[in-house]
Amino acid sequence: MQADQNEENLPEPKGSGKSRQQQVEKLQKKAELIEKWLAENQPKPGAAGRERQSNTTDNDSATMMASHGVVQGYNSQALIDAKHQVIVHGEAFENGQDHGHVPPC
Repeated sequence: MQADQNEENLPEPKGSGKSRQQQVEKLQKKAELIEKWLAENQPKPGAAGRERQSNTTDNDSATMMASHGVVQGYNSQALIDAKHQVIVHGEAFENGQDHGHVPPC
């Protein structure tokens, strides 16, 4: 048919035109930000000596297993004096495992 042969009547494929250009520009900006971040920050070594995954928003936080899946955040510990009901020490860690943070009593 004539309509099939006329390319002007065909709709633009998804991901083309202005929206595609905007997406390319957005990805280029993000790549530039990541390159800048990598130039300014050092790798974080993990417990086994391998490099841990970093977070460009908050590099001190870490991914941790939680009851609702994997979350980005901190693990905190608080030492208390139960007799006086006072917190004597508190600290946030970028490691989800409790062992190794506080030595056994």
